[in-house]
Amino acid sequence: MKKNTSNKQRTGKGNRQEQEKGAFAFYIGIDLGDKYGETCVMNPAGEVHQQCRLRMKATDLEDYFRSIGRSRVAVEAGGQSQWVAELIERCGHQVYVSNTRKVAYIYESDDKDDPGDAYKLAELVHFKPRLLHPIQHRSQALQADLSWIRAREALVESRTQLINTIRGISKAFRRAAAEVFGRVVYGQVGGRDSGSDPGGGGAAVGDDR
Repeated sequence: MKKNTSNKQRTGKGNRQEQEKGAFAFYIGIDLGDKYGETCVMNPAGEVHQQCRLRMKATDLEDYFRSIGRSRVAVEAGGQSQWVAELIERCGHQVYVSNTRKVAYIYESDDKDDPGDAYKLAELVHFKPRLLHPIQHRSQALQADLSWIRAREALVESRTQLINTIRGISKAFRRAAAEVFGRVVYGQVGGRDSGSDPGGGGAAVGDDR
């Protein structure tokens, strides 16, 4: 006799999802900004429990997340997402960092605004976290190394652009640039002169004629 395993698998999966949902007090979405994070908090039933703005200060965020029960939190990937995610995890919560550029529900939405994005993050982290296209941040040490490499690349690129700019200018004004260079070398800039022109064509500054 054939066993109906598919129904059992679906039932078992459903039970696991219900148990997992019961393990979290809230489902929270945060749209990170420079000064504030727009925040939407849903209860286990998927209803909006609270909407607020959290200051993007470590002390404020830590105070808030230590004051609530263990929750599942979604933040969008960005410049501040790494330290925010690490702080929230230290407070005992589960954190998803969403690559929102791959989330059409958010990225391609016509009604783009920060509170709306926070609501969508909370909604997805409640019902289907995998749809957030979560990413894993690099370690702090690796991130620091990459930052040094990027800074060096930026400096080298800036130096190259500066050199090319000066070369372009000097080609256009080659003779004038040569004369200025000669005056700098022989101390004839700014009314100061260390001696006469070695070529014999000039006199010292201040020489009466």
